[in-house]
Amino acid sequence: MKRFKMVQTLLIDLDHTLWDFESNSKVALMQAMDHMNIFDWVDDYDLFFEEYEKINKRYWGLYRQRQIDKDKLIVGRFEDTFEMVLPKAKGLGLKLNDTYLEFMPLQNKLMPGALEFLEYAKGRYTIVVVTNGFKSVQRKKMYTSKIDQFIDHVVISEEVGAPKPSPKIFQRALSCANSSKINALMIGDSLEADVQGGVDFGIKTIYFGDKENVPSTLKDSPFLIDSTDDWGQIRRILQPS
Repeated sequence: MKRFKMVQTLLIDLDHTLWDFESNSKVALMQAMDHMNIFDWVDDYDLFFEEYEKINKRYWGLYRQRQIDKDKLIVGRFEDTFEMVLPKAKGLGLKLNDTYLEFMPLQNKLMPGALEFLEYAKGRYTIVVVTNGFKSVQRKKMYTSKIDQFIDHVVISEEVGAPKPSPKIFQRALSCANSSKINALMIGDSLEADVQGGVDFGIKTIYFGDKENVPSTLKDSPFLIDSTDDWGQIRRILQPS
């Protein structure tokens, strides 16, 4: 697998890839609602969180496509959830968002194998976290989960002014690392933002997820190297025997 001999720079997504967003988000939202004394209004928190996750995913998709701005995202995702499953809390979307973002970076659960991979990769590659999250919380997440020590550069869409899959954010990441496309590899869980974005930008890409989810249009791309959510497997891909 000669194609990996030239990889010097790893561009890695944060949420759902290194940092266990789903688990951490569920705890943080529960803590935020309890802090606001509205948690007891919820009959079934699992159902509430499931509905919130679906709505939040839809809003982030619109945000990536630049169809809505940050203000619409942070309020709309909660107000729409209230509309569906907790009407009593309508009007508290902005306050819950702010409280949630206070608790969010205090969580520290990582994806299985992520820490071990970073320990292996540190010093062997330049590691750049490339994330669409908010600047107010992303660096704190890495600090709290103690992975900041492994990261050489952090590129946040809000600071760049363009979210993945925009080529602008990938170019910023390469510039930070003083790297070129041929020497870079993108790893991320979002088919739209990370994989399609990386492929369109012209860099090697690994989809952090089940290969069965990859559409045929991406499967045929020479830039999509593999699909797996196993960090041990990614290490083996990078250093085949």
